[in-house]
Amino acid sequence: MSKLLKSLFILYTLLIFSCIPQFITGFVLNRVSLYTNKNYYYMYENIEIYAEWELYYAIGAESCFVQINIYNISEDLIWHSCEYSNVGFNSESWIIYIPDLNLLFINESTPLYVKFCLYHDDGEKVISTSSEAIDITILKSDLSCELFGFKNSIMFGENLNFSVIFFETGNNSLLINQKIYFNIKFNNKTTFLKEFSTNETGKITLHLSSLTELNLGENILNFIINESTIYEPIHFLYKLDVIKIPILIDTIRCEKDDLKDRLIYIELLYYYFFNGVPTYLSNRTILVKIFQNTSLRTSFYLKTNITGSLIFKLLYSSLDLEKNLSKFKIQFIFNGTTFLENKTSNIELRIENLNPPIEFDSVQFISVSGLITSLIIFGILFTYKNIEKKKRLEDLYIKT
Repeated sequence: MSKLLKSLFILYTLLIFSCIPQFITGFVLNRVSLYTNKNYYYMYENIEIYAEWELYYAIGAESCFVQINIYNISEDLIWHSCEYSNVGFNSESWIIYIPDLNLLFINESTPLYVKFCLYHDDGEKVISTSSEAIDITILKSDLSCELFGFKNSIMFGENLNFSVIFFETGNNSLLINQKIYFNIKFNNKTTFLKEFSTNETGKITLHLSSLTELNLGENILNFIINESTIYEPIHFLYKLDVIKIPILIDTIRCEKDDLKDRLIYIELLYYYFFNGVPTYLSNRTILVKIFQNTSLRTSFYLKTNITGSLIFKLLYSSLDLEKNLSKFKIQFIFNGTTFLENKTSNIELRIENLNPPIEFDSVQFISVSGLITSLIIFGILFTYKNIEKKKRLEDLYIKT
Protein backbone atom coordinates (compact mmCIF):
# COMPACT_ATOMS: atom_id res chain seq x y z
CA MET A 1 0.00 0.00 0.00
CA SER A 2 2.77 2.39 0.94
CA LYS A 3 4.59 1.66 -2.33
CA LEU A 4 1.44 2.42 -4.25
CA LEU A 5 1.02 5.74 -2.43
CA LYS A 6 4.62 6.67 -3.09
CA SER A 7 4.25 5.86 -6.75
CA LEU A 8 1.11 7.99 -7.04
CA PHE A 9 2.79 10.86 -5.22
CA ILE A 10 5.74 10.79 -7.61
CA LEU A 11 3.47 10.78 -10.64
CA TYR A 12 1.43 13.67 -9.22
CA THR A 13 4.55 15.66 -8.50
CA LEU A 14 5.87 15.14 -12.02
CA LEU A 15 2.52 16.20 -13.40
CA ILE A 16 2.52 19.38 -11.33
CA PHE A 17 6.05 20.28 -12.34
CA SER A 18 5.25 19.63 -15.96
CA CYS A 19 2.54 22.28 -15.73
CA ILE A 20 4.66 24.94 -14.01
CA PRO A 21 6.24 27.29 -16.57
CA GLN A 22 9.45 27.92 -14.61
CA PHE A 23 10.42 24.38 -15.27
CA ILE A 24 9.87 24.78 -19.03
CA THR A 25 13.05 24.71 -21.02
CA GLY A 26 12.82 27.43 -23.71
CA PHE A 27 9.82 29.74 -24.40
CA VAL A 28 6.62 28.88 -26.18
CA LEU A 29 4.32 31.45 -27.87
CA ASN A 30 0.98 30.21 -29.18
CA ARG A 31 -2.31 31.45 -30.54
CA VAL A 32 -1.24 34.97 -31.45
CA SER A 33 -4.16 37.17 -32.60
CA LEU A 34 -3.74 40.87 -33.43
CA TYR A 35 -6.28 43.21 -35.10
CA THR A 36 -7.53 46.83 -35.15
CA ASN A 37 -11.08 48.15 -35.28
CA LYS A 38 -10.55 49.54 -38.82
CA ASN A 39 -7.87 50.42 -41.36
CA TYR A 40 -8.51 54.15 -42.04
CA TYR A 41 -8.62 56.87 -39.42
CA TYR A 42 -8.99 60.63 -39.28
CA MET A 43 -6.82 62.72 -37.02
CA TYR A 44 -9.59 63.29 -34.48
CA GLU A 45 -10.22 59.54 -33.99
CA ASN A 46 -8.85 56.79 -31.74
CA ILE A 47 -7.01 53.66 -32.86
CA GLU A 48 -8.33 50.56 -31.10
CA ILE A 49 -5.99 47.54 -30.97
CA TYR A 50 -6.87 44.06 -29.72
CA ALA A 51 -4.47 41.11 -29.08
CA GLU A 52 -4.59 37.58 -27.64
CA TRP A 53 -1.72 35.17 -27.08
CA GLU A 54 -0.37 32.25 -24.99
CA LEU A 55 3.13 32.56 -23.57
CA TYR A 56 5.17 29.96 -21.68
CA TYR A 57 8.79 30.19 -20.60
CA ALA A 58 11.06 29.13 -17.74
CA ILE A 59 10.67 31.88 -15.16
CA GLY A 60 13.97 32.58 -13.43
CA ALA A 61 16.01 30.87 -16.07
CA GLU A 62 15.05 33.30 -18.80
CA SER A 63 13.06 36.49 -19.33
CA CYS A 64 10.36 37.01 -21.88
CA PHE A 65 7.71 39.61 -22.58
CA VAL A 66 5.24 40.72 -25.26
CA GLN A 67 4.77 44.29 -26.49
CA ILE A 68 2.61 46.02 -29.14
CA ASN A 69 4.48 48.59 -31.24
CA ILE A 70 3.43 51.18 -33.82
CA TYR A 71 5.91 52.36 -36.49
CA ASN A 72 5.71 55.21 -38.97
CA ILE A 73 6.64 55.15 -42.67
CA SER A 74 10.32 55.61 -41.74
CA GLU A 75 10.09 52.57 -39.41
CA ASP A 76 10.57 54.77 -36.37
CA LEU A 77 8.87 53.54 -33.22
CA ILE A 78 6.22 56.16 -32.34
CA TRP A 79 4.19 54.21 -29.76
CA HIS A 80 4.43 51.03 -27.72
CA SER A 81 2.41 49.32 -25.06
CA CYS A 82 3.79 48.25 -21.69
CA GLU A 83 5.59 44.87 -21.37
CA TYR A 84 3.45 41.79 -20.73
CA SER A 85 5.31 38.84 -19.24
CA ASN A 86 2.41 36.89 -17.77
CA VAL A 87 2.60 33.17 -18.39
CA GLY A 88 -0.36 31.48 -19.97
CA PHE A 89 -3.29 32.96 -21.91
CA ASN A 90 -3.43 36.77 -22.25
CA SER A 91 -6.00 39.13 -23.77
CA GLU A 92 -5.44 42.91 -23.93
CA SER A 93 -6.78 45.99 -25.74
CA TRP A 94 -5.48 49.54 -26.21
CA ILE A 95 -7.03 52.86 -27.26
CA ILE A 96 -4.66 55.42 -28.76
CA TYR A 97 -5.69 59.03 -29.40
CA ILE A 98 -4.15 59.83 -32.78
CA PRO A 99 -3.17 63.50 -32.10
CA ASP A 100 -0.95 62.19 -29.27
CA LEU A 101 1.21 60.42 -31.85
CA ASN A 102 2.52 63.77 -33.21
CA LEU A 103 2.42 62.56 -36.77
CA LEU A 104 4.11 64.31 -39.67
CA PHE A 105 2.28 64.31 -42.98
CA ILE A 106 3.95 64.48 -46.35
CA ASN A 107 0.67 64.30 -48.22
CA GLU A 108 -2.93 64.26 -47.09
CA SER A 109 -2.39 60.86 -45.39
CA THR A 110 0.34 58.83 -43.73
CA PRO A 111 0.69 55.04 -43.20
CA LEU A 112 1.34 53.37 -39.83
CA TYR A 113 2.29 49.78 -39.00
CA VAL A 114 1.10 47.86 -35.94
CA LYS A 115 3.22 44.87 -34.83
CA PHE A 116 3.04 42.17 -32.18
CA CYS A 117 6.58 41.85 -30.79
CA LEU A 118 8.19 39.20 -28.52
CA TYR A 119 11.42 39.76 -26.62
CA HIS A 120 13.30 36.77 -25.17
CA ASP A 121 16.52 36.77 -23.13
CA ASP A 122 17.99 33.40 -22.12
CA GLY A 123 21.08 34.92 -20.51
CA GLU A 124 23.23 34.45 -23.55
CA LYS A 125 21.45 36.37 -26.25
CA VAL A 126 18.34 38.50 -26.78
CA ILE A 127 15.93 37.47 -29.46
CA SER A 128 13.32 39.87 -30.84
CA THR A 129 10.63 38.64 -33.14
CA SER A 130 7.48 40.26 -34.47
CA SER A 131 4.36 39.26 -36.28
CA GLU A 132 3.42 40.48 -39.72
CA ALA A 133 2.43 44.14 -39.50
CA ILE A 134 -1.11 45.44 -39.75
CA ASP A 135 -1.21 48.42 -42.10
CA ILE A 136 -3.41 51.38 -41.14
CA THR A 137 -3.72 54.82 -42.75
CA ILE A 138 -4.19 58.15 -40.99
CA LEU A 139 -6.01 60.86 -42.94
CA LYS A 140 -5.95 64.56 -42.27
CA SER A 141 -9.24 65.86 -40.94
CA ASP A 142 -11.84 67.36 -43.25
CA LEU A 143 -13.13 70.75 -42.18
CA SER A 144 -16.45 72.50 -42.59
CA CYS A 145 -17.93 75.85 -41.70
CA GLU A 146 -21.41 77.27 -41.24
CA LEU A 147 -22.49 80.88 -41.75
CA PHE A 148 -25.07 82.66 -39.59
CA GLY A 149 -26.73 85.91 -40.68
CA PHE A 150 -25.08 85.88 -44.10
CA LYS A 151 -26.83 87.27 -47.21
CA ASN A 152 -25.96 86.66 -50.84
CA SER A 153 -26.63 90.30 -51.74
CA ILE A 154 -26.97 93.69 -50.08
CA MET A 155 -27.75 97.15 -51.44
CA PHE A 156 -25.09 99.80 -51.72
CA GLY A 157 -25.00 101.75 -48.44
CA GLU A 158 -25.95 98.73 -46.30
CA ASN A 159 -23.76 96.81 -43.83
CA LEU A 160 -23.54 93.05 -43.42
CA ASN A 161 -22.92 91.51 -39.99
CA PHE A 162 -22.54 87.75 -39.78
CA SER A 163 -20.61 85.00 -38.00
CA VAL A 164 -18.84 81.81 -39.12
CA ILE A 165 -18.32 78.63 -37.08
CA PHE A 166 -15.54 76.20 -38.10
CA PHE A 167 -15.55 72.51 -37.15
CA GLU A 168 -14.24 69.10 -38.12
CA THR A 169 -16.52 67.35 -40.56
CA GLY A 170 -16.55 63.89 -39.05
CA ASN A 171 -17.24 64.61 -35.40
CA ASN A 172 -18.27 68.29 -35.39
CA SER A 173 -15.40 69.12 -33.04
CA LEU A 174 -15.00 72.90 -32.88
CA LEU A 175 -11.81 74.57 -34.08
CA ILE A 176 -10.72 76.57 -31.05
CA ASN A 177 -8.00 79.25 -31.29
CA GLN A 178 -7.56 78.41 -34.95
CA LYS A 179 -6.14 81.11 -37.21
CA ILE A 180 -8.44 82.04 -40.07
CA TYR A 181 -7.14 84.18 -42.93
CA PHE A 182 -9.85 86.20 -44.64
CA ASN A 183 -9.75 88.20 -47.85
CA ILE A 184 -12.15 89.79 -50.33
CA LYS A 185 -11.53 89.72 -54.06
CA PHE A 186 -13.14 92.02 -56.62
CA ASN A 187 -12.38 91.65 -60.32
CA ASN A 188 -9.67 89.10 -59.42
CA LYS A 189 -7.90 91.62 -57.20
CA THR A 190 -7.59 91.38 -53.43
CA THR A 191 -9.28 94.43 -51.94
CA PHE A 192 -9.41 93.50 -48.25
CA LEU A 193 -7.32 91.34 -45.87
CA LYS A 194 -7.74 90.42 -42.22
CA GLU A 195 -6.65 87.66 -39.83
CA PHE A 196 -9.00 86.15 -37.25
CA SER A 197 -8.73 83.59 -34.45
CA THR A 198 -11.69 81.40 -33.55
CA ASN A 199 -13.02 81.71 -30.00
CA GLU A 200 -13.97 78.93 -27.59
CA THR A 201 -17.05 78.16 -29.70
CA GLY A 202 -15.08 77.96 -32.96
CA LYS A 203 -16.60 81.23 -34.18
CA ILE A 204 -15.44 84.46 -35.80
CA THR A 205 -17.62 87.54 -36.37
CA LEU A 206 -17.41 89.91 -39.35
CA HIS A 207 -18.76 93.42 -39.94
CA LEU A 208 -18.57 94.43 -43.62
CA SER A 209 -19.62 97.78 -45.06
CA SER A 210 -20.62 98.27 -48.69
CA LEU A 211 -19.02 101.72 -48.47
CA THR A 212 -15.54 100.61 -47.35
CA GLU A 213 -14.71 96.89 -47.42
CA LEU A 214 -16.97 95.92 -50.35
CA ASN A 215 -17.35 97.08 -53.93
CA LEU A 216 -20.40 97.54 -56.13
CA GLY A 217 -20.84 94.25 -57.98
CA GLU A 218 -19.67 90.71 -57.23
CA ASN A 219 -17.35 90.26 -54.22
CA ILE A 220 -15.69 86.90 -53.44
CA LEU A 221 -15.25 86.19 -49.73
CA ASN A 222 -12.43 83.73 -49.00
CA PHE A 223 -11.84 82.03 -45.62
CA ILE A 224 -8.47 80.22 -45.53
CA ILE A 225 -7.09 77.63 -43.11
CA ASN A 226 -3.45 76.95 -43.88
CA GLU A 227 -1.88 73.51 -43.83
CA SER A 228 -1.13 72.02 -40.42
CA THR A 229 -0.20 68.64 -38.95
CA ILE A 230 -3.89 67.91 -38.52
CA TYR A 231 -5.70 69.66 -41.37
CA GLU A 232 -5.31 69.94 -45.07
CA PRO A 233 -5.20 73.54 -46.36
CA ILE A 234 -8.70 74.58 -47.30
CA HIS A 235 -10.52 77.58 -48.78
CA PHE A 236 -14.16 78.38 -48.13
CA LEU A 237 -15.48 80.68 -50.88
CA TYR A 238 -18.72 82.66 -50.84
CA LYS A 239 -20.18 85.18 -53.29
CA LEU A 240 -21.62 88.48 -52.08
CA ASP A 241 -23.25 90.91 -54.52
CA VAL A 242 -23.51 94.61 -53.75
CA ILE A 243 -26.36 95.87 -55.91
CA LYS A 244 -27.45 99.36 -56.92
CA ILE A 245 -30.11 101.08 -54.85
CA PRO A 246 -33.59 100.65 -56.40
CA ILE A 247 -35.66 103.76 -57.10
CA LEU A 248 -39.26 103.93 -55.89
CA ILE A 249 -42.00 106.04 -57.50
CA ASP A 250 -45.34 107.06 -56.00
CA THR A 251 -48.06 108.66 -58.12
CA ILE A 252 -49.25 111.68 -56.12
CA ARG A 253 -51.65 113.11 -58.70
CA CYS A 254 -52.90 112.15 -62.15
CA GLU A 255 -55.63 114.25 -63.78
CA LYS A 256 -56.80 114.08 -67.40
CA ASP A 257 -60.48 115.14 -67.31
CA ASP A 258 -60.12 118.91 -67.30
CA LEU A 259 -62.04 119.53 -70.56
CA LYS A 260 -62.10 123.25 -70.01
CA ASP A 261 -58.30 123.65 -70.26
CA ARG A 262 -57.72 120.37 -72.17
CA LEU A 263 -54.82 119.69 -69.74
CA ILE A 264 -53.00 116.56 -68.49
CA TYR A 265 -51.55 116.99 -65.00
CA ILE A 266 -49.31 114.32 -63.37
CA GLU A 267 -47.24 114.57 -60.19
CA LEU A 268 -44.75 111.79 -59.26
CA LEU A 269 -42.58 111.36 -56.16
CA TYR A 270 -39.11 109.79 -56.63
CA TYR A 271 -37.24 108.40 -53.61
CA TYR A 272 -35.02 105.53 -52.38
CA PHE A 273 -33.75 103.99 -49.16
CA PHE A 274 -30.10 104.55 -48.25
CA ASN A 275 -29.03 102.20 -45.44
CA GLY A 276 -32.65 102.02 -44.35
CA VAL A 277 -33.28 105.78 -44.43
CA PRO A 278 -35.80 107.17 -47.01
CA THR A 279 -34.09 109.74 -49.26
CA TYR A 280 -35.56 111.99 -51.97
CA LEU A 281 -34.23 111.76 -55.52
CA SER A 282 -33.48 115.49 -55.71
CA ASN A 283 -32.62 117.53 -58.79
CA ARG A 284 -32.37 114.55 -61.15
CA THR A 285 -33.17 114.60 -64.87
CA ILE A 286 -36.09 112.49 -66.09
CA LEU A 287 -36.65 111.75 -69.77
CA VAL A 288 -40.33 111.90 -70.77
CA LYS A 289 -41.59 110.10 -73.88
CA ILE A 290 -45.17 110.12 -75.18
CA PHE A 291 -46.37 107.27 -77.41
CA GLN A 292 -49.58 106.73 -79.32
CA ASN A 293 -49.72 103.01 -80.00
CA THR A 294 -46.05 102.31 -80.79
CA SER A 295 -45.39 105.69 -82.39
CA LEU A 296 -43.30 108.20 -80.50
CA ARG A 297 -45.13 111.54 -80.65
CA THR A 298 -42.80 113.71 -78.60
CA SER A 299 -40.05 113.57 -75.95
CA PHE A 300 -38.49 116.09 -73.58
CA TYR A 301 -36.68 116.35 -70.22
CA LEU A 302 -37.99 117.32 -66.80
CA LYS A 303 -36.23 117.58 -63.46
CA THR A 304 -37.25 116.53 -59.97
CA ASN A 305 -37.30 119.24 -57.32
CA ILE A 306 -35.51 119.19 -53.97
CA THR A 307 -38.22 117.00 -52.45
CA GLY A 308 -38.09 114.46 -55.30
CA SER A 309 -41.35 115.61 -56.94
CA LEU A 310 -41.78 115.68 -60.70
CA ILE A 311 -44.56 117.91 -62.12
CA PHE A 312 -45.87 117.06 -65.60
CA LYS A 313 -48.32 119.40 -67.40
CA LEU A 314 -49.33 119.12 -71.04
CA LEU A 315 -52.11 120.45 -73.26
CA TYR A 316 -53.90 117.93 -75.49
CA SER A 317 -53.46 120.21 -78.45
CA SER A 318 -49.68 120.04 -78.19
CA LEU A 319 -49.62 116.24 -78.48
CA ASP A 320 -50.43 116.10 -82.19
CA LEU A 321 -52.40 112.92 -81.61
CA GLU A 322 -54.32 111.10 -84.30
CA LYS A 323 -57.97 111.99 -83.83
CA ASN A 324 -59.28 108.48 -84.25
CA LEU A 325 -57.02 107.13 -81.51
CA SER A 326 -57.74 108.13 -77.92
CA LYS A 327 -55.25 105.92 -75.99
CA PHE A 328 -51.65 106.92 -75.42
CA LYS A 329 -48.76 106.18 -73.04
CA ILE A 330 -46.48 108.53 -71.10
CA GLN A 331 -43.10 107.05 -70.19
CA PHE A 332 -40.87 108.51 -67.46
CA ILE A 333 -37.24 107.29 -67.66
CA PHE A 334 -34.53 107.73 -65.01
CA ASN A 335 -31.21 106.49 -66.39
CA GLY A 336 -29.67 105.84 -62.98
CA THR A 337 -26.25 106.73 -61.56
CA THR A 338 -23.19 104.86 -60.36
CA PHE A 339 -25.06 103.70 -57.25
CA LEU A 340 -28.73 104.15 -58.23
CA GLU A 341 -30.69 101.75 -60.45
CA ASN A 342 -32.35 102.69 -63.70
CA LYS A 343 -36.09 103.16 -63.33
CA THR A 344 -38.84 103.45 -65.93
CA SER A 345 -42.45 104.20 -65.12
CA ASN A 346 -45.35 104.04 -67.61
CA ILE A 347 -48.74 105.74 -67.36
CA GLU A 348 -51.42 104.87 -69.91
CA LEU A 349 -54.30 107.28 -70.52
CA ARG A 350 -57.54 107.17 -72.48
CA ILE A 351 -58.76 110.57 -73.60
CA GLU A 352 -62.51 110.93 -74.15
CA ASN A 353 -63.89 113.58 -76.58
CA LEU A 354 -60.45 114.02 -78.11
CA ASN A 355 -61.67 116.66 -80.70
CA PRO A 356 -61.81 120.12 -79.10
CA PRO A 357 -65.23 121.84 -78.85
CA ILE A 358 -66.17 124.41 -81.55
CA GLU A 359 -65.71 127.98 -80.37
CA PHE A 360 -66.82 131.29 -82.10
CA ASP A 361 -65.18 134.63 -81.81
CA SER A 362 -67.15 137.78 -80.80
CA VAL A 363 -67.27 139.31 -84.31
CA GLN A 364 -68.88 136.19 -85.74
CA PHE A 365 -71.33 136.10 -82.88
CA ILE A 366 -72.37 139.77 -83.40
CA SER A 367 -72.80 139.23 -87.13
CA VAL A 368 -75.07 136.27 -86.76
CA SER A 369 -77.03 137.89 -83.97
CA GLY A 370 -77.56 141.05 -86.04
CA LEU A 371 -78.81 139.07 -88.98
CA ILE A 372 -81.33 137.19 -86.90
CA THR A 373 -82.55 140.38 -85.26
CA SER A 374 -82.99 142.12 -88.62
CA LEU A 375 -85.01 139.22 -89.97
CA ILE A 376 -87.30 139.32 -86.95
CA ILE A 377 -87.89 143.12 -87.25
CA PHE A 378 -88.49 142.86 -90.98
CA GLY A 379 -91.07 140.16 -90.39
CA ILE A 380 -92.90 142.27 -87.81
CA LEU A 381 -92.98 145.38 -90.09
CA PHE A 382 -94.21 143.36 -93.04
CA THR A 383 -97.06 141.93 -91.03
CA TYR A 384 -98.02 145.34 -89.69
CA LYS A 385 -98.18 146.95 -93.15
CA ASN A 386 -100.44 144.21 -94.47
CA ILE A 387 -102.88 144.79 -91.63
CA GLU A 388 -103.00 148.58 -92.25
CA LYS A 389 -103.65 148.10 -95.97
CA LYS A 390 -106.56 145.77 -95.33
CA LYS A 391 -108.07 148.21 -92.87
CA ARG A 392 -108.09 151.08 -95.41
CA LEU A 393 -109.83 148.96 -98.04
CA GLU A 394 -112.61 148.11 -95.60
CA ASP A 395 -113.13 151.74 -94.72
CA LEU A 396 -113.38 152.65 -98.38
CA TYR A 397 -116.05 150.09 -99.05
CA ILE A 398 -118.30 151.31 -96.26
CA LYS A 399 -118.21 154.90 -97.44
CA THR A 400 -119.44 154.15 -100.95
